[in-house]
Amino acid sequence: MKINLEDLQSFELFANLSNKILLNLARRMTRRHFHKWEIVFIEGDYSDEVYFVFKGELTVFKTSLDGREQVLVRLREGAVLNLIPVLLDEEPYNISSVRAAAELDLFILSGTEIRAALKDHPDLGYGLLKMFARRMKHMNSLAADLSLRSVRSRLAGFLIQQADSETTPGWLTQDEIAAQIGTVRDVVGRLLREFEALGCIQKVRHQIILQDRRVLESIAGLESIERKHIL
Repeated sequence: MKINLEDLQSFELFANLSNKILLNLARRMTRRHFHKWEIVFIEGDYSDEVYFVFKGELTVFKTSLDGREQVLVRLREGAVLNLIPVLLDEEPYNISSVRAAAELDLFILSGTEIRAALKDHPDLGYGLLKMFARRMKHMNSLAADLSLRSVRSRLAGFLIQQADSETTPGWLTQDEIAAQIGTVRDVVGRLLREFEALGCIQKVRHQIILQDRRVLESIAGLESIERKHIL
């Protein structure tokens, strides 16, 4: 399927590039569709390509030797991934795995093409630096969360974060929640039952209703704001 100029203009990374440059990039990109749960690529595989999320959502994760997943980030429309190995490694291997979290359309650009574009267009390099800075900030927050906060605290914070999100993907299974906060399904189930017994949440069909946000914020270590949200 043809990639249009308007398609690329939706990406913040390309905001300062001329239409001529964007059209040149569009001609060199390919477009691929992935169904929900389909693997986009696997950690450790060779891949000299950069991926641009045009539609949908994906999950970036790492897998331990015993098969347990840790979700690093969920990326939505406008996100770009696989830049670090393509631009900074002599031999680009995927540093994590990626799976479609919804129906997903990606634009794909070869490493050769994006390296040539960076050489010719300094504005693109500036956009990439800003993107790397945001990614580093996110990874620092994730590392602090996993090392300094209890699972109970992380789950409370996660529920509040999902309630506040304008793009909440809908009900997540306990396995998915566990992968997000770095634990296992049984622990998530036990803690959800505890939160329900405390009156913090109420589980109704495929929703979790936040009943007492103040208590959850206390558990999560967040500032108290009295509101009621539905996930």
